[in-house]
Amino acid sequence: MKFSTLVKHSLILCSFGILFLPSIGKAQLSFSNQDTVVISDQYTAVTAYVTIINTSASPMSVYCDRVANDTAHLHESSFCWGPQCYPAVVSHSPTASVIPAGGSDNTFHGNLNPWSGIGISYVRYCFSDSANAADSVCMTFQYRMGVLGLPSINPSTYSLSTAYPNPSGSLSMINYRLPEGQKGEFVVYSSVGSEVLRVNLESATGKVLLNTTGLSNGLYSYSLLLNNNKLDTRRLVVMH
Repeated sequence: MKFSTLVKHSLILCSFGILFLPSIGKAQLSFSNQDTVVISDQYTAVTAYVTIINTSASPMSVYCDRVANDTAHLHESSFCWGPQCYPAVVSHSPTASVIPAGGSDNTFHGNLNPWSGIGISYVRYCFSDSANAADSVCMTFQYRMGVLGLPSINPSTYSLSTAYPNPSGSLSMINYRLPEGQKGEFVVYSSVGSEVLRVNLESATGKVLLNTTGLSNGLYSYSLLLNNNKLDTRRLVVMH
């Protein structure tokens, strides 16, 4: 693989400037295609910065693609690459950035605006050589917005799966896992944030069989709650 990476992560807190994550700071990191970077904030917009380095002996025209965009309710992701910044609806940079041999490009900005929404969004970006799409490097950013009140809970101790099937026509299955010994809640919200369903979870691990026949077509979100705090949120499309 001809790409290596130099990563620095920051929180953009309105006009207060740039704050670096204390766990990473300005350290130079390398990562594989499986790596995930966790970025936490309360309710303000967050930007992740990545520098892409061309370690080959030839110039490369490099495209950026947002290959996964699993965002929480109200959250909106967008990115900048090369000379352009793109709106949230764009997932592929139509313009490549030319990186000279041994050179680098630090124009990537991975933006997440929560619009006051609380939850966790997963956004994955890949950078690839226009002449050889297999020559690429990817990274997933986990944006944890408004969940800083749960510092003692290790993210590895809970999970919330993507609904299957999604879109849902009648029934969808969702797996969940809570910290051992804990009881939580499963809540479904409408596109405007109104609660439409709440299920008490008596077991720390299990499945929710969600009946969507009574829901109108449209976009919903569902969250895993512990002590009325959202641990994770995902999207669901209902289409009858």
